[in-house]
Amino acid sequence: MVEYYQQLPPNNYDYKQQPGYDYTQQEEEWDREGLLDPAWEKQQKKTFTAWCNSHLRKAGTSIDTIEEDFRNGLKLMLLLEVISGEALPRPDRGKMRFHKIANVNKALEYIESKGVKLVSIGAEEIVDGNVKMTLGLIWTIILRFAIQDINVEVIPNFILELSARDGLLLWCQRKTAPYSNVNVQNFHTSWKDGLAFCALIHRHRPELIDYSKLHKGDPLHNLNLAFDIAEKYLDIPRMLDPEDLVYSQKPDEKSVMTYVSCFYHAFRGGHQVYSFLLQWWFLECLCVYNMYVYLFVPSDMVSNVPDEKAVMTYVSSYYHCFLGMRKAETAAHRISRVLKVNQENEKMMADYERMASDLLDWIRRWMPWLSNRSSNESLDTIRKKLDDFRNYRRHEKPPRVEEKGNLETLFNTLQTKLRLSNRPAFLPREGHLIKDISAAWRGLEDSEKGFEEWLLSEMMR
Repeated sequence: MVEYYQQLPPNNYDYKQQPGYDYTQQEEEWDREGLLDPAWEKQQKKTFTAWCNSHLRKAGTSIDTIEEDFRNGLKLMLLLEVISGEALPRPDRGKMRFHKIANVNKALEYIESKGVKLVSIGAEEIVDGNVKMTLGLIWTIILRFAIQDINVEVIPNFILELSARDGLLLWCQRKTAPYSNVNVQNFHTSWKDGLAFCALIHRHRPELIDYSKLHKGDPLHNLNLAFDIAEKYLDIPRMLDPEDLVYSQKPDEKSVMTYVSCFYHAFRGGHQVYSFLLQWWFLECLCVYNMYVYLFVPSDMVSNVPDEKAVMTYVSSYYHCFLGMRKAETAAHRISRVLKVNQENEKMMADYERMASDLLDWIRRWMPWLSNRSSNESLDTIRKKLDDFRNYRRHEKPPRVEEKGNLETLFNTLQTKLRLSNRPAFLPREGHLIKDISAAWRGLEDSEKGFEEWLLSEMMR
């Protein structure tokens, strides 16, 4: 492990261009833009410091001021060792400037060895305490070690090749899709009301939060609730201030991405299932080993003709160990497939409920207008209503006819999927059955017919 030394006080610094990243070319534009805003810089310092400390605490240390505590390169090297699990070269033990530059260069060389191209950033700027360059370097580390390797499987055995930002964004979108009032389109304004954070928690740990009691109009409560739960139950430290998110017109994207990536790593269900099954297999093999370890003495195997039954018994333990490993792998893949199918079905159910509510609301909005048939209307009023009715027929209704067809197709597709996978049939909430929608639609068309006949009779009167 890297040792630590006292650091020098910060010097004045000059801003240089933010480093580019070969593997995240799509992020280059917003990456440079972010470091120009003082409010964003303040958010980044808080978030990046908390992120670094969440890893450095594993080595029994921490940082207080991000631009100062990495100046001698020692804690920077330690941070890379902790998050990568690899040993870096031995640091220089001196306290002079060239020793610190050498240590920072070792850290930069290690980052570049992982395929990251560092542009316009050098060891001297980190040693001088350049805030913006230090934040840029830590952001590079976060992208490479916390976000870049996020994979999203769109269909079985097919993983999209996405940038770090887009991969994390797609993961968030898929996890929060079934939740009302959540529409994750970015890593700034989409998170201001706190519902997206709460949805991520509820999706994976529903016992921790009652999503139905949350309101979009109370963002501070939502954010504080999500941050408190994440810190208490998920071991994710507070990296953002609710007030900064709510009262900023556009919160810092890097800070939000950094915090959200912690949720991704906390909720990697597939990896956790697989790890659990492998641990089970290892314990099973360990038990078998303990049973048979005393069956043979090596000297007996060399000097005597071994007993065939004893050897067969011992070798069979190898068979069962390797069979157990295969069972664990097979079970992990099956569980992953089941979880994926369940998530797809849940999304289809949520889509059906949303589309049904939207269509029924539209029908309810038009029914009063179609039922309004006063006998004392003037000719000009009747002509105006006739024009409105024609506009309704040409523009308002056709998209809803298509939506009704899509809704029925979605319902039938979902029921077929559930039936083929031996799952219970989907039962929409009260009033959202296909027969309910068909009845509402028939009522609409009856009202249309009556309204049209009334208009024509009024025109001829």
